[in-house]
Amino acid sequence: MRSSWACSLGLLLLLIACSKPAAVDPPAKSDRPVVLVTLAGLRADAVGPRTPNLRKLRRVADWSGHSIAASGDPSAALASLLRGLSPWQLRDSHIDQPTLVEIFQESGYQARVFAPAYFRQPPLDLGQGVEAWKPPPKSPSRAAAIVATLQDREFLWIHLPHAELTYGNRRRPKSQQSGRLRPGQLLRYADPARRLPPGERRKILASYREGVALVDRYLGQILGELRRNPLWDEMIFVVAATHGTEIGEAKQILSGWNLSRPVIETPLWLKIPGVQFQETSQRVAATRVWPTLVEGFAPTAPHHLPSLSFKSHEPILSELYGINGANLFSLLHQDLQLLWEARFFESAPAYYKARRAVRTRVQGEMRLGAAQRLLKRLDKAFGDALPLAGDTDPSIRLVRWLPDSTVEPIEDPALLQEGGTRLRRQWMRFTDREQKPAAQAP
Repeated sequence: MRSSWACSLGLLLLLIACSKPAAVDPPAKSDRPVVLVTLAGLRADAVGPRTPNLRKLRRVADWSGHSIAASGDPSAALASLLRGLSPWQLRDSHIDQPTLVEIFQESGYQARVFAPAYFRQPPLDLGQGVEAWKPPPKSPSRAAAIVATLQDREFLWIHLPHAELTYGNRRRPKSQQSGRLRPGQLLRYADPARRLPPGERRKILASYREGVALVDRYLGQILGELRRNPLWDEMIFVVAATHGTEIGEAKQILSGWNLSRPVIETPLWLKIPGVQFQETSQRVAATRVWPTLVEGFAPTAPHHLPSLSFKSHEPILSELYGINGANLFSLLHQDLQLLWEARFFESAPAYYKARRAVRTRVQGEMRLGAAQRLLKRLDKAFGDALPLAGDTDPSIRLVRWLPDSTVEPIEDPALLQEGGTRLRRQWMRFTDREQKPAAQAP
């Protein structure tokens, strides 16, 4: 146990400081089309016998495995994937790293995007300068029709939100929505103190599987159409889940509340002809997709993390800020996950009721005005505290990821202390000092 975490990670800083991976020539710049499909809410263990089309992706991909989302928050995870930056770096006004869409547009590509309109609005700003921006395709056949018109020097991004539990009712006609859990009902179980009844969990699981099956049908149509395209052999095709979904495994639900395994471990497939993939790890940071796609088109762009053309020995950091008076961090190395909670404000029993009231605008358990005042106090406290240090000693725990997608706790005080030191150093790698969020935000 100690050798897996302590010995392997003990060489991490020395490897980072004293050596660099062997250089691999990036693929020659070309006119080949690029297709990026992002999937919201698809957790890694959702891919299996019930998703035959997703499993087919492994046969056509040059690299397939699992990615670790940069955050449990869906918006931060998506922005990190598209910009190749950590959630904390995204807040830094001194870092101006373009999105994948912007990189390819600057390389002379025509961009078409099929994603929710709020992706191109602040604070995300993921589609600046894109004229051909439309909502996600409403059916698998429509998605196939979109990719059927793919041409040279075109960047096509399709976002599929259908595995999101909160998207569930929008998948169905109104006549079929009776008895289904709506977002407001789902948010009741974001509170870890509120037990998720077995009957409700079965209903939620059924809804989630239905959404995953629909995503599988979309990918089947998209993949079938792309393989008929004469440009298929040279085409770049990437399918990446932005974040996963929890259904009670850590006593919560959905995503955006914690950094549990179901939320941050997602599937990833990359077909990039010409790239010599050196990374052999089963799990990689999702932010490494950005440099992997960019290196052949904008080789001079600054890379904050290595592409998959290199083998990295770094553990993978995930971040989640401002959850009920605490900032959450995860450091994953092989199958060991260190979880760090830095509290900057005392836990508020009404926090989850307040989030639900603000999200749904329903004043049932809590009045909207009181909810807004509580969240405003927490936001101010967040801006006035150091993100890693908080106001008290951080709470740290260690778990092992098991092959059946579950986790088991590890009790070893020495490893906890050592892992905590490494998490701090990993987080500080791109900043000279820890400063308050209010000073960091643009």
